[in-house]
Amino acid sequence: SNALTGPIRPLIGMTGLKNVHLYQNTLTGSIPAGVFALPNLENLFLSSNHLTGTLPGGIVNAQASLTGLYLSDNFLRGTIPNQICALYQLENMFLDTNGFSGPLPSCLDELTRLRRLLVFKNQLTG
Repeated sequence: SNALTGPIRPLIGMTGLKNVHLYQNTLTGSIPAGVFALPNLENLFLSSNHLTGTLPGGIVNAQASLTGLYLSDNFLRGTIPNQICALYQLENMFLDTNGFSGPLPSCLDELTRLRRLLVFKNQLTG
């Protein structure tokens, strides 16, 4: 736990980053789409912050490398987009304790490497 506050700063240019650990802070605002453009990003830990908004469409840019997506315990909302199914390397996806609504994407069965999926404490249907 740190005392980082405010929006997530741009990480563009940090092309060697593999793991981004910014969990347990007081980060606010939405997840910038640019974070998913990091070409070597393997794990994104943003759990336990005060992030809002929806999952950005740019999430598909991380399809070649992202194995862990950790967004638990925030204030994210909206539906979980079908674009998430493009993350074919994904092994862990933690979306619990947010405000996601609607059904889970039917394409999740295409994520054959997925080992852990946490979606409890949302308003999901279906």
